[in-house]
Amino acid sequence: MKVKPKLMRNPWSLPNPKRRGGWPHWLLVVPGLLFFAAAALASPPAHKEHHTQPETQAQHSPNEEKVQEGKLREEREEKDEFDRKIAIPVKPHRLICLAPSVTDMVYALGAGDDVVGISDYTKYPAEALKKPSVGQVLNPSVESIVALRPDLVLGIELSTIETVRQLERLNIPVFLVQPHGIEGIYRSLKNLGRVLQREQAADSLIARLRGREQAVRARIRGRAPLRIFLPLSENPVITIGRSSFISEIIAAAGGKSVTDDLTQEWPSISMETVLARQPDYLLLIKDVPLTIDSLKKTPGWRDVKCVQQGRVFYVDDRIYYPSPLVFDALESLAAQFFPAEAQ
Repeated sequence: MKVKPKLMRNPWSLPNPKRRGGWPHWLLVVPGLLFFAAAALASPPAHKEHHTQPETQAQHSPNEEKVQEGKLREEREEKDEFDRKIAIPVKPHRLICLAPSVTDMVYALGAGDDVVGISDYTKYPAEALKKPSVGQVLNPSVESIVALRPDLVLGIELSTIETVRQLERLNIPVFLVQPHGIEGIYRSLKNLGRVLQREQAADSLIARLRGREQAVRARIRGRAPLRIFLPLSENPVITIGRSSFISEIIAAAGGKSVTDDLTQEWPSISMETVLARQPDYLLLIKDVPLTIDSLKKTPGWRDVKCVQQGRVFYVDDRIYYPSPLVFDALESLAAQFFPAEAQ
């Protein structure tokens, strides 16, 4: 009997992607998050998978990979964000990023030249698309990873235990992060900066991001929050709950998700629940099949007042990324929620 791979556990409970209320398929391709499975629950994203195959490399044994110029590779011990002790090179220079949000963080730290591989669905930054893909976030190709001869693999909490163990048996260290929420993004950037020997770049980047966050909060201080509803799919209705980092971004921008009392990260709710809560505004993601025009023609949805009146805000897919990209979404939302304060 084939045993299904287990997900790395973490302090914030991961939803079961095959259970009703789990993550929609197209959320899997963004981070972090963001973003996360269940193809039956939603349509895939408009952009195509990045599937460049790595060039064939000469095969090396794990011990040979640890030798540089006839000397044993110098290593140091680090703890990742799951408190796992791992031995990594003193100065990693061949990195593989197993999630789009991790790729964004690594490039934001100025380490893009050290990246030799990425995951499918990577979209940001554009220059990262020149790198070969090692496969999907949940199921990367170990063979493709080995062929690229990385000295460090960077993953997220969705990385499977089996993949991590396979790589570590091959003496390929795996450092895992869990950038959940704004403070979680800062923490992961700090930890990646330390691991990649880019502490100064990390400190500078975090300071700039904090400055952007604080500027937004200062502009909207004292304003009554707007009651927002973000539908991720229309049938079934999947949305964001209290522990979703997207709820935090909406709140920081001056909104209040009408479902932030729900404990699940990605709850599935009834149409009756939407009607009972009557949000003031919808928040829709650009360039996905779910649009205000389609909702106006859909039974149930056309009875929601903000749908009838076309009261809707838009944000692009950067809101899914628990990485520096999400601060672009934060500023965009705040400017739409309170345009006078953005002047």
